[in-house]
Amino acid sequence: MPVFHTKTIESILEPVSKQVAQLVILHEEGADGNALPPLDAPIGVVQKAVANLQKVGEETVQESSDLLLKRDMPPALDMVQVASESLGKAAMLISADPFSVEGREILIKGARGILQGTSDLLLAFDQGEVRKLIKQVRAVLDYIGLADQVIRMEDVVTFLKSLSPSLTRVGQAVRARGEELTSLVHRDLLIGALERAINLSPQLISGLKLFVNTAPDDANRAQAAEQRDLAQVNMQDELREVIRVLQLVHYDVHGWEPISLAELKRLNQNLDEQMVDAKRWIADTNASPGGEGERRAREAAQTAAQLGQAAGAAGAPLVAAAQKFGVETERLAGLRNQGVDAAGQKSQQLATLQSANEVEEKAKQAMEQGSAAARAYHKVRDNWQAAQQWLADSTAPSGAGSKAVGEVLEAGRSAGALMNAKDRAEMDRLAAQGKDKLTKLEKLRDAQKGETAEAQKLAMELKDDLDTVSGKVAQIAAKPSSDIPMASAMDKLGKLFRDPLKDDGSGVRLVRKIISDARQLARFSEGPIKEALIHDANHAEEMTDVLDAAIKNQDAAKAKNAAAQLEPRVDALKNTMEEAAVAALATEFSDTSSALKALSNATYQPMSNPNRNQLFAAKAAIFAETSSRLAGLGRLAAPQVGTEKEIKEANKLSARLEEIVPAIVKAGRIVLQDPENKPAKEHFELLKEEWTQAVDKLAANLDSCADAGKLVRALELQMIEDQKDVKSHVSTNDVARVLPSAGNMARRAHRVLMVAKREAENSEDPVYVNNLKQAFNVLNTKVQPMIMSAKGYAQSQNPDSTSTLVNSGEDLIAAVSAVREAMEPPKEPDFPAPPSPPPAYGSGAHGASGPPQVPDDPNEGSAPPVPPEYEEEFPSDDSDADQDIYLPAKELFDEVNKWMAKGNSLIDAAKKMALLMAEMSRLVQEGGDKRELIRCAHEIVKYGQLVAKLSREISAKCTDKRIKNNMTGSSQNIETIATQFRILSTVKATMLNAKDVSDDEAAQAHEMLVHNAQNLMKYVKEVVREANAANIKIRADTGLTIKWIPKDQQVKQRRRKTRKSQPN
Repeated sequence: MPVFHTKTIESILEPVSKQVAQLVILHEEGADGNALPPLDAPIGVVQKAVANLQKVGEETVQESSDLLLKRDMPPALDMVQVASESLGKAAMLISADPFSVEGREILIKGARGILQGTSDLLLAFDQGEVRKLIKQVRAVLDYIGLADQVIRMEDVVTFLKSLSPSLTRVGQAVRARGEELTSLVHRDLLIGALERAINLSPQLISGLKLFVNTAPDDANRAQAAEQRDLAQVNMQDELREVIRVLQLVHYDVHGWEPISLAELKRLNQNLDEQMVDAKRWIADTNASPGGEGERRAREAAQTAAQLGQAAGAAGAPLVAAAQKFGVETERLAGLRNQGVDAAGQKSQQLATLQSANEVEEKAKQAMEQGSAAARAYHKVRDNWQAAQQWLADSTAPSGAGSKAVGEVLEAGRSAGALMNAKDRAEMDRLAAQGKDKLTKLEKLRDAQKGETAEAQKLAMELKDDLDTVSGKVAQIAAKPSSDIPMASAMDKLGKLFRDPLKDDGSGVRLVRKIISDARQLARFSEGPIKEALIHDANHAEEMTDVLDAAIKNQDAAKAKNAAAQLEPRVDALKNTMEEAAVAALATEFSDTSSALKALSNATYQPMSNPNRNQLFAAKAAIFAETSSRLAGLGRLAAPQVGTEKEIKEANKLSARLEEIVPAIVKAGRIVLQDPENKPAKEHFELLKEEWTQAVDKLAANLDSCADAGKLVRALELQMIEDQKDVKSHVSTNDVARVLPSAGNMARRAHRVLMVAKREAENSEDPVYVNNLKQAFNVLNTKVQPMIMSAKGYAQSQNPDSTSTLVNSGEDLIAAVSAVREAMEPPKEPDFPAPPSPPPAYGSGAHGASGPPQVPDDPNEGSAPPVPPEYEEEFPSDDSDADQDIYLPAKELFDEVNKWMAKGNSLIDAAKKMALLMAEMSRLVQEGGDKRELIRCAHEIVKYGQLVAKLSREISAKCTDKRIKNNMTGSSQNIETIATQFRILSTVKATMLNAKDVSDDEAAQAHEMLVHNAQNLMKYVKEVVREANAANIKIRADTGLTIKWIPKDQQVKQRRRKTRKSQPN
């Protein structure tokens, strides 16, 4: 099937697909009984272009030393040549007989071959270029593998001199490749992995310096080697990720990542430690509510869910068990919070313990199967290149290359053991047949018969077998996509709420995941918000249980009723979760540096301190807990406030925070034991800086996702509570309680400053930025007086110091309020009151005669109501539609149908796209009309380009840089996917109702078209939402004429007009 993962390939295939589409239309006109015009001239142009393409391709094959290119390009050249000859024959037949049926059939076959052959040809050449780039990356990867052989400082210098220029060259080449990719997701994955690899190089060099400067007999030698190896492995993993993404050719809106053995090991270790404390808490009926054990139990539930996700498909049972354990934990905690005695807890205590045991059992299973899947993937990855090279070289005897082929086949068998029975049998069969073929090919190669037809056939069959194995192994070793934004989750739940009996279980699981996330988020909440979270989660869970039971019993009426009640409950929970996430971000990220500072102070404490080791261990534990808490909140909060890209970034940064903690602690311990070790100090400081940068990036990422006004308001409310505490405790001169509250106020105010600074940097509205800067400057002058007044009060508690402290707090809160007000959108001016009504007739100057009589209206009667504007309805009958295309179109229509299309060209174009896609869902079915399919696809692309154009116009006038960047990215995606949609629709048209196309080919073409259609609808929906968000960030004097009028508001206006037209 056609691939268009680069801009170059797409730009070449698009005009080819347009020409093929014209040939398909001519074919359909002939099928209607019309005479076809002579095609000699247009087909002659195509044949001439094919001849030039073939000449260039043959020259490329002759000049190249790439064996894979020499293998893959000739078949593509042959396909194009055969297709060109078919077109020539069709032209001759049609010239002789304009009604020739044979001519039409050969025409459509030749058109299909031209498109597919050109795609294969371009792909073969592109993959050759990718292999050249991979060779450069692999050279750097292999060189980094030599780091453990560096044992002298001179070796470090040599290593650095060799590594730096190579890494720079590779970086330039990979970035250039990233710019060529059409998929923004693949581009972000590629550049992200590259940047992380480059950023790890200073850590690797520092680790090498630490190792070579630690004597072989030093007790810290092993820990120094661990520091070096950690940086080495992390850097190699990122470069392997670069290689993996370079090889991706199919567009994937989410991207995918393989299971990481290091991540599995880290999460499993954390879970084991947390579960020990959790079980101790479960067994302790007198455990204090909200204590350490309860917190560890909740952390265990979250870690178990993360481990399940990290294990890919093998972790699904663990995710379910983790959610159940979280529910049971909340129930037990609730009983203890109510003061229920041991007897009353017993039943729930047993249920919670059973759930904990199930988590441990499923975790063990997930670890075993996830690790096996990862090892199978690594085996394929490490042997792939050698296996392909050996198959392509007909003169290569058996040896390392043939062994690599066998390793890939064996990896397929290992992965098959993790699949369902049907897929397992298929993989076993494929592996067994592949081994037989390999044995035969080895014998032929060793007998120097590799050039024979039999050997060539075996090599090609083995190539296809390895491709199948690779795809299957990648599926089993893939982690699920990151958490999706809450808005996208609600979209997915729309199907469950509309037609619950059609839910395959994914809808109910998604609701339960939202409920589980809400309970996890409650760990970071307090007061009324926490109570609301727990209440809304329980409220949603009650109805989810009812709906789940109704679906299992196939009770349509009960399921429909339960779904109708569940939808508003989930919506309420969603709103509470966003509020809780913002409040938690305001609280937790107000102070991210204290724990690291305390660890650093404990590391550098004097040797004379007798409790050095104990103090260091205590501070290390607090630092690890702080990092885990920040990372956990990052994962939970991002889906509530961020986009899919921002969620991925938050997850990456959260994982990095947790990964680097052990390295920092170990590096600190080396310094603690050897304070004079300068390289150890430098390495410790470098790791500290990396952690600080990661946490700052995480905070910035989450702050940019959240509404800045809501975030500052949450901080303001927390400061108000702190001020109440200050006033309460100064009245009793309780210094120990006054100072923490005062310190919290100062820290929260500093966080407001950071939020305001980022918000100002994010805006291009000069008036808004100026107002914000003024409020920022005022607040900046109020923080230090608050700190000084707190110090003054600590030194001397008297009326003056008390008054100064309280007043400083009030001034600080007032300054924060001013910052929040500067962030709020401008309010509409209040209109003056209407004038007083004139005096009634019959009084004053009018006398008693009353008003003049109005002559009778011959057509007297009530005014007719204002007729509603005509709007197209989405087709409700989907019996003959492809559901995988129909449902995303319906979701888009429902989204845009919230707004009036009149005065909003973006909504109008998006609505037309949804309606056309619904029509497409019928045309792609077998028996559909080729000509109508191409026409419909052309219309969809036309409106898609219009949506992208309007989106760019809106984003250009939007003053919010984040929204602007998101809209720009979505617009680019729409244009790219729309172009690909036109090409794939043309391919589908050439195969529709065709008898000479295999079922596999037809299914693959259909699957790609469906996937593309879904992506197109997704991004159009995103653009609509982003454009609406951008609307309030556009100044009124820009001249933008798009109006956003909600449907319900328009209905109310019509009703008011109708009432006014009625006689009293």
